Amino acid sequence: MGVAYHAHARFLDHQGRRITVRAPVDPQTPAALWWYDWIATNAAALRRAGFTAILYPPVCKTQSGHFNTGDGYGVYDQCDIGSKNQMGSVETRFGSREQLQRSIAVAHACGLDVYVDVVLHQLNGGDNGVYRYLGANGVTGIGRFPKNPGCFRGAPPRRPEDPVPVPTDDFPFGDELVYVNCEPPGYTIAGMIDFGDWLTRSIDCQGYRVDDTKGMAVCFSRDGFGAARRLAPRSTTQVFFGAGDLDIAPALNGDAIVGRIWTAEGTRISAEFRSLLDPWPQRASVAVEILDPAGTSLTTARVTTSTAVPLQATVRRDGWHSFKTSGAGLPSASGVPFELSVTYTAPQELAVR
Repeated sequence: MGVAYHAHARFLDHQGRRITVRAPVDPQTPAALWWYDWIATNAAALRRAGFTAILYPPVCKTQSGHFNTGDGYGVYDQCDIGSKNQMGSVETRFGSREQLQRSIAVAHACGLDVYVDVVLHQLNGGDNGVYRYLGANGVTGIGRFPKNPGCFRGAPPRRPEDPVPVPTDDFPFGDELVYVNCEPPGYTIAGMIDFGDWLTRSIDCQGYRVDDTKGMAVCFSRDGFGAARRLAPRSTTQVFFGAGDLDIAPALNGDAIVGRIWTAEGTRISAEFRSLLDPWPQRASVAVEILDPAGTSLTTARVTTSTAVPLQATVRRDGWHSFKTSGAGLPSASGVPFELSVTYTAPQELAVR
């Protein structure tokens, strides 16, 4: 049995109005921490207090961007976790993709499980039921899992309400997704399964709390009491997906940083770069490097086929470590889509300056 700290981000003020957490983008609180950084800086204290897990607020970009009306529940783009310049900002209300991944890695380093609140019931911010998203290159309309009116409840061309557990409590707000009655059939189910797989592997969470299940079709103890809590380090495995319709671009000709991780001195980085391009072009190659916080190369691997290539490095100092790709002879239009799986251990303490 465990005890989860609910890092909720929606509250009521003394007048009963909904408010959310502070952020440094607000003029009144420029010194505030991003919420993901606040969680990370308090992770060790939460574990010592006896918590075994943290429930994060919804991590996807909402129609409010990083502004103070965004509490996580008005989701706009499932595949934007603080990494695309949409809805007026790159970050969500709680921080960037990198800060989210770092926060989760720090929680794991303290021995905490991570669960994420996820919204599958509705979306907000579309144009009459039409949702089109940015791709990794910033081009509008190529982002993964676009939606049309047939994905939502309502009058034609929208679809009838799904058979939900508690119809009397299924209040229509935002654009309510349908799964059983979707047109084309199965599209929203397949899209959400793909999203769940992508998010789980991208951030390495242990599970989810699903919001508003009453209005959605279902288709798819403390030991040593009194003793000081020991922080049992645990590694994190996260995957960087490079694809034109996601938030990280595919490997292209020339140099690019495709991802960063926050790692602890004296630990190991184990990575695997897998090209998703088959057949592999003749005379094409991608060099993959791990760079330390000073930009010094720790190791390099050369990719000349579609076979997965491993990289291993020892961390010499705490901080951001970057993955750099250098492509040559790659298809100029599409580049090389890839999966970069990285296992690492974060420091147990995060001091944000």
